[in-house]
Amino acid sequence: MESKDLKFFLEVANTGSFSQAAKNLYTVQSNVTIHIKKIENEFDVKLFNRNQNSVTLTPDGEKLLFYAENIIHLLNKAHNVLRNSNTNFCIGTTASISLLLPPFIKKCRKMDPTTIVSVKVFTNEELQNKRETSNLDCIITNSSFDSPFTEQLFQITEKLVLIYPQTERSFEEQLKDTIIVSSNPSCSYRKMLLEYLNNDNINILEFDSLSGIISSVELGIGVSLIPYKLVQSNNLINKISISEIQNNILTISKKSDTKNPIFDLLVNFLDNIY
Repeated sequence: MESKDLKFFLEVANTGSFSQAAKNLYTVQSNVTIHIKKIENEFDVKLFNRNQNSVTLTPDGEKLLFYAENIIHLLNKAHNVLRNSNTNFCIGTTASISLLLPPFIKKCRKMDPTTIVSVKVFTNEELQNKRETSNLDCIITNSSFDSPFTEQLFQITEKLVLIYPQTERSFEEQLKDTIIVSSNPSCSYRKMLLEYLNNDNINILEFDSLSGIISSVELGIGVSLIPYKLVQSNNLINKISISEIQNNILTISKKSDTKNPIFDLLVNFLDNIY
């Protein structure tokens, strides 16, 4: 039995579900079952009663729960003492992508309370600057450029949509009015929308924040372009109209000499949400 087996056991015990435990651990349900079976076979016990709608601990499972919680707690403390400091993991990204990362930070804290994950927001131009990014562990960007980090970890397709007010006017008519974009000229979504419309005479309204852009669309002021994942995470599907547009590529890169297990968690997290 290894500490990883106990972590899988604790997640099932805490969630009461093999499938939910798998989601929380960013793995597949069969992998969770393998770790639980490993403990059960080693000690010739049954740890869980599997009912139709829930999973509950058996008496042997209750016994193991007490020790598993203490073992994992002590391992985390020992890990922290041996390193003599908390693990800091800093992600550099754009404002729009940063809005998708709080659930990832929460998962990291739950899995290892000694790990401190932080997110710093930059423009795409700043993310190309070695001095600006020297203290970062990785970069997540939605724009094509020469990253100061030498190792690319992952690329994923980002679905983009045009968002516009729910009115009786047609989408084509609304496109001729006002478009709402970031005030930052280097914003990739701003550039894509302007290139898509290819109209120098259109009225442009600028905001420093994504919340300002979304609120303006909800109020019927104009049209904008954002990732579809932000439409979902902000519960906008029934509040605005959407129209699919070209997809974009999301890229994660890191320094070649940086080694941290959080990288794998981050890649799995983004892979799951997209």
